[in-house]
Amino acid sequence: MLYKYYLLFLTMLFIGRSYGQQVEQLTSGEPVSIRGLSVVSDDVIWVSGSRGKVGRSVNGGANWTWMQVPGYEKREFRDIEALDSNTAIILAISEPGAILKTSDGGLTWKTVYADSSKGVFMDAFHFEGPRGTVIGDPLDGTIYLAATNDHGNTWRRIQNTPAVDTGEACFASSGFYFQWQCSINQTWQKTGNYNSCYSPARLPQFGGMAFRAKPYNLWHIGCRYQ
Repeated sequence: MLYKYYLLFLTMLFIGRSYGQQVEQLTSGEPVSIRGLSVVSDDVIWVSGSRGKVGRSVNGGANWTWMQVPGYEKREFRDIEALDSNTAIILAISEPGAILKTSDGGLTWKTVYADSSKGVFMDAFHFEGPRGTVIGDPLDGTIYLAATNDHGNTWRRIQNTPAVDTGEACFASSGFYFQWQCSINQTWQKTGNYNSCYSPARLPQFGGMAFRAKPYNLWHIGCRYQ
């Protein structure tokens, strides 16, 4: 009986918090495979994707401004972190891996980090205030990590990162999974400050999903990728 009351409570809680919510499908209006999404507010949204494209909306997705970063026409930006309507950081794959930043709404971009190591593939990053971490596929048998303490202006490679099993790699689309990072059969949990390593934990099965939410709106992006 207690179990039934518990389920009833959860159902009422869900209904109470979800009333009046609607999902609106938006179109980008641009021939681009969208990979990254960063929601600053209900009005300001940034996206990134294929063909070196970055998009920005300042009116909740009603209208979009698209820009192509020079020199990256054949590259993909797999993740984006926007700080405000003018400032954003993007992550380019694969070799050389690069992180770029704009402070003028995407009119110009500056390379703030680059790694030309053979096999480098940076997948996603996560920010908490001025501090951020980028994660990438393993190099020399360990997870690739780099960090910033100044809103992405400068980055440094993190050493002594977790070892991985043969064939393991990171998920390289959308970027939303990284504070918990899933691979084939492990997840890496952040265990300390941004100078520390991540500890692996075995998973009983592989799976997951991701989205981004703000106080009143939830944003989800999707695409077909072949």
